[in-house]
Amino acid sequence: AGVRGEEVIALIPARTDTVAWQSNVPSADAICFWAGRIKFLDEKGLPRHGAPFPSALVYWGERRKRFAQAFRPFGQVVVPA
Repeated sequence: AGVRGEEVIALIPARTDTVAWQSNVPSADAICFWAGRIKFLDEKGLPRHGAPFPSALVYWGERRKRFAQAFRPFGQVVVPA
């Protein structure tokens, strides 16, 4: 339980078998499993190669429905009951 109004979104590798995932992600308020590989832009704004691993956006905060609306177009969103 954090401070009211506090929100965190972490972009992390979707490596569900790791200690880091198992220790931190179960407390999340929502998770987006990104479809495909995230692509980053270079300094000129041109697409670079995609990430070499699957990614997830992990959310902690009170606006999980808003998070789900914003990221549903980009992957599977899981919102714990």
